[in-house]
Amino acid sequence: MEANGAAAASGKEVLPPGSMRAFLRLAGGFWVGPTSRAAWIFVGLTIINVMVSVAVQYRINGWTAEFFNALERRDAVTVYCSVLVFGRLVLFSAFLAVVQVAVRLKFQVAWRRWLTGKLISRWLCLRGPLAPRIDAPESRTVDDARIATEPVIDWLATLTNAGIVVCLSCGVLWSVGGTAIIRGHRIPGFMVIAVVIYAAAVSGMTLLLGHHLSGRVARKNAAEAKLRFELAGLRGTGGRSSATCGDPGCRDGIGRTLDGLVAAWGPVVFGQARTTLVTSSNCIAAAVIPLLLESQNYLAGRISLGAMMQTAAAFVAVQASLNWIVDNYLKVADWRASVRRVAEFWMSMDGGGAGQAWREDSRNRREAIGDEANFAAALPLCLRKQMPSARVGLHGAGHADISGSCLLSGHRQPGAVRRRGRLRM
Repeated sequence: MEANGAAAASGKEVLPPGSMRAFLRLAGGFWVGPTSRAAWIFVGLTIINVMVSVAVQYRINGWTAEFFNALERRDAVTVYCSVLVFGRLVLFSAFLAVVQVAVRLKFQVAWRRWLTGKLISRWLCLRGPLAPRIDAPESRTVDDARIATEPVIDWLATLTNAGIVVCLSCGVLWSVGGTAIIRGHRIPGFMVIAVVIYAAAVSGMTLLLGHHLSGRVARKNAAEAKLRFELAGLRGTGGRSSATCGDPGCRDGIGRTLDGLVAAWGPVVFGQARTTLVTSSNCIAAAVIPLLLESQNYLAGRISLGAMMQTAAAFVAVQASLNWIVDNYLKVADWRASVRRVAEFWMSMDGGGAGQAWREDSRNRREAIGDEANFAAALPLCLRKQMPSARVGLHGAGHADISGSCLLSGHRQPGAVRRRGRLRM
């Protein structure tokens, strides 16, 4: 703990030992068991859509050469025909984008629902003396679970796309980009070498300027969750505030928390500004550098205008794929921070007395309480053992109403015992 605190104070990100492995074991359960079929169907649809989209991008790259060669020849008929072809490519590309968004959102919602349900089910079953000693569990099960799952689906598509684009576009750069002649030395495929060096330089600058950002985002998220937790604690039963507006201690406490949140945002703003310096410069330079590099071959008549523009488009595509970390660095920092918070929450419920009670309860029920499909059946037993404060009201003659979070699962308790009346869920 002291080492972690010292590292956090120095601005470096601190991941608890085994937290990433714990998160991967937890979240990876979506791909096994009852939900595995749907998960792999989503993965297959995503990869197929990406492959077709890359094929369209490759055709657009070839269209670039045809269009600019026609302009260079002043061939009006070919130019008009190319415009019609481009219109069809745009419509088909838009259709693929719509399909990809629909699949991605369905995938994200399904995975998030599974993970959040798993966290909530275990948390509710370990309330009371065995409750995990950790801050803002509500934020960890809702906000952090969302941030820890949603970007992964995006990255599955973008990284698959990037890998295919790099392979195809490097082939274009090698075959179409020509040969550079520097002081009498011929360098074949020089555009491939240039794009690799450029992408490595941009990515290296981003990592150098933003390597502390992930830890800063984690502290900012913790401060946000603390403020929400304290504000929620001000509300008592019936929606009335448990603290009067004139209570100076209450106001001072919230004020200190708000000041801490503002202070936590300061390093994040500074870190984002530094990385934006690289990303904004890259957006401008990436489109111009390939034209400057190929200008010598074009002026010497070794390549056509269409070949130069096709090479420039391939250069931009390759550097964008290789510089994936530049465009997603802030998302990666936010994702790592949320993964850390979710893993900490899960690990706090998986060890000691809490984990032992969970395993004993699972054996007694002969089913895994953490399984979302069995959530409704398992939760009432947990409420009887760990949640004595659960609200149980009597309505009329023997009509018991158990107000529990079993309603979250959307299922009724199977095999409910009806005694002297009706059990209402």
